[in-house]
Amino acid sequence: MRALPFLLVAVALPAQQFVPAPVLLGDDAVSASAGNQARPAVATGGGATLAVWEDDRSSRVDSVYGGGAANSSVPGNFDVFGVLLDAAGRPLSTAPIAIAAGPWDQVKPRITWNGSHFLVVFESTQPTAFYYSVGIYGARVTASGTVLDAVPFRIDDDADLDERDPVVAGVGGRSLVSWLDFDSSGLGVVRSRFVDANGLVSPLSTRVPGSPGLPPGELSMASVGNRVAMAWSFGPGSGVFAEIYDQNGIRLGNRLTLSATSGGKPAVGAAPHGFYIAWQNGGFYGSPVDLNGVVAVPQGAMLAPIGATYLPALAVAFDGTDWLVAYPAPPSVLAVRVAQNGTVGATTTVTTSPTQLVVSVTDIAAVASNASVILLWTDSRLGLENLDPADVFGAAVSASSVPTAAPITVSVPAQVNAKIAEIAPLGHLVVYEQQTSGVTKIMTRLVDPQGNPVFAQPFEVAVGDRKISSPAVAWNGSEYLVTWGRIQSTSTNGPPPLIEARRCDVLGSPIDSVPFTVMEGAGPTVAAVGSTFLVAGLYRHLVLQYQPAMRCRRVDGPSGALLDPAPRNILVGAGGGAKMVGFADRWLVVFGPMVAAFVLADGTPQPVFFAGTTGQAPGPRLALCAEPNGAGACLVFEHQRSNQFRADVHVRRLLADGSSLDPAEGVPVGAGIQAELRPAVAALDDGYLCLFADHRDSPEIEPGLGDVFAARVPFVGAPLDAAGLPVLDTVVAEGGVAVMRTDRGTALVVASAMAPGFSTHRLQLSQYRSLAVTPWSVLGSGLSGAYGVPEIRGFGTLQPGAYTEVSIFSAATSSPAVTGLGVAVAGIPLFGGVLVPQPLVILDHQTDASGTSRLSFAWPQGLSGIDLYAQSWIFDPFAVQSFAATVGLRGRAP
Repeated sequence: MRALPFLLVAVALPAQQFVPAPVLLGDDAVSASAGNQARPAVATGGGATLAVWEDDRSSRVDSVYGGGAANSSVPGNFDVFGVLLDAAGRPLSTAPIAIAAGPWDQVKPRITWNGSHFLVVFESTQPTAFYYSVGIYGARVTASGTVLDAVPFRIDDDADLDERDPVVAGVGGRSLVSWLDFDSSGLGVVRSRFVDANGLVSPLSTRVPGSPGLPPGELSMASVGNRVAMAWSFGPGSGVFAEIYDQNGIRLGNRLTLSATSGGKPAVGAAPHGFYIAWQNGGFYGSPVDLNGVVAVPQGAMLAPIGATYLPALAVAFDGTDWLVAYPAPPSVLAVRVAQNGTVGATTTVTTSPTQLVVSVTDIAAVASNASVILLWTDSRLGLENLDPADVFGAAVSASSVPTAAPITVSVPAQVNAKIAEIAPLGHLVVYEQQTSGVTKIMTRLVDPQGNPVFAQPFEVAVGDRKISSPAVAWNGSEYLVTWGRIQSTSTNGPPPLIEARRCDVLGSPIDSVPFTVMEGAGPTVAAVGSTFLVAGLYRHLVLQYQPAMRCRRVDGPSGALLDPAPRNILVGAGGGAKMVGFADRWLVVFGPMVAAFVLADGTPQPVFFAGTTGQAPGPRLALCAEPNGAGACLVFEHQRSNQFRADVHVRRLLADGSSLDPAEGVPVGAGIQAELRPAVAALDDGYLCLFADHRDSPEIEPGLGDVFAARVPFVGAPLDAAGLPVLDTVVAEGGVAVMRTDRGTALVVASAMAPGFSTHRLQLSQYRSLAVTPWSVLGSGLSGAYGVPEIRGFGTLQPGAYTEVSIFSAATSSPAVTGLGVAVAGIPLFGGVLVPQPLVILDHQTDASGTSRLSFAWPQGLSGIDLYAQSWIFDPFAVQSFAATVGLRGRAP
């Protein structure tokens, strides 16, 4: 054997690695964003218009608590987003700006221009030693949309008191922020602080002192030049008052009484000549107020005779000629023109919903833009029955044009709740929900074992409103069966939910012309035995089936026929969260609370048994997979601690008869100080790979946040990786993880994450490889070509008869290549590089259009204990001597 050149040094790869793939592209049409968007605010400055709002899109993975659970004191997880608008009030980008996206709620944003940048202020929920506290925070944004404060700064936040409802106005190069607070005696007050251009906060001052029984509220503020006007009421129907301040916050003159004994919800607009203040008082009223505080129309002029039953939401702006006062009149938004002297003019219909669901309005925002006014409001026309109802719409209103309403909270669709089918000939089928405002689609996407899409766009399997969800998928060797749940009605006595399905071919394209109903139920899971699929799900209806029942029904793969005359009960009185695997002659179904049952090939459920215990959890999140040889299965679940957010991930390895060598509570994996949630599991050649959302980077366990970590569990023996293996180790919102064994004993991981550049959840894929399975290392430095040094990888256990693959990546595209294989090292200079193996076999092949080529073979018998050396050379006119070379690859057979 020749001596190796100096550069030919063995380099060991890590014992395991996650190789990331790009975000799963496709589904990129821009439309109204999934989730709820509400409470808009808008300002102009520096030649730009910036709109902001509160947004719960980060809860697409864990949809509960989007805005705080009903009857729960746990805070929600809204964030503050924004977008730059053009003169017509349309977004200038397809992805909004994340302005404040920390744990728990950031809500009620308000915005101003201070002469150098925008200041966005908002309520933020922060943890305290005992619970949570609401305070006032801020973030600066440039006119180009750059957020200057990645971590918002504190304006006022007392851990023992809540500060709420901030308003803000720019004056004298600074911003005056006011909010509702409490004084030392517990009386409600209005307090304020200045924030300078650098984000520095001035000392606290009290604007409106408290008085017993009359806390101030419903603040509104606007500024022009060196004047600020702030209006408020002392509770609904108690009158409307205002004050004028100079640039130092000094009150000018006396307090103004706009409506002495009744009225509320004031809105203030500003113009170079003064202010306009509007309010509700059994109708909408308003009056101009000059820069010195003189009220032109005492007690106000009536703008619209709207009854007090309507929501008291108003917005005011000046278009250069007239004031425009906008207000809701469901299902419409209207705007009335008012002359500078207070004379009330014509009323314009800004928008009317064709579905009668417009304007569940809590706020309308308005700002002047050239000779028009941009109006923003919370709109429900795209929502349905309180399932994702709210979007922010906008329109530019002028005297010479008819306004056109459109959503400004837009993005590409969210991709969530992914599942991966078992091994199939052409790759793996990823099935997921594609969500936009009010619309959910069930999509399929074929990817290769590295996570690269086989086709440019996905196939659509089902489409509906927010009432379809929870897809699942299985492969029977010839067809895929994709299932999902559909809510028919949110009424307690309406029709029950359905489990629907559709068969797809090997490419993921639908076979059935339309979806078909499998049975009544929700939360489906599916697996195959032979050519037959079994679908299981929970059926509960407060009138028709009060006791929840776990049921199942078989579907014939080749025909799509339902093989059972009716669904069969596995257990009445069951919990949800079912998962299922198929063995050679039966299925294993596990559901909450850790109840399991076998179902025979003829569809007959067997008696239930307990698969484990979950501590305090009545129905945990589960994951389940079977060993490749069918000898057993692995159950992974959340084991609860002190409350619903603190959990560890436990595994329990089950034998094929349902027994287990592990204790009933399972064995912990990745048990850190913080919570581990949402497990997934796949069986590899040497054991199980468990994945989970890990909250080690955040003390607060907001649903939808967390990193993705992994741990290995041998088929027999203690779990490995006590510290966990990072898969997606960032602080952005992540979760919805799924994992599936690939055809090389590796695994494909899919996680739904808030992807940079998208500002919504997108599927991100990575491949897991373990050198316990693929014992490969690399030698030498390679020879660079058009795309740098081509990459070479080896796959397989190198066991006799095992699948073995040598592949090259990142090489010149559509180019001739040769790969040399040998059992010794040559180390011969060649074409400016080094020939690593002493070749016994030379294979001719060609790279494809992506610069990839794969060579596969069965590892020969009788070659235990030897080394295989490989290297690929690719014709490349950009290389030094027209050939690029990979590094050498060594595979050590056990």
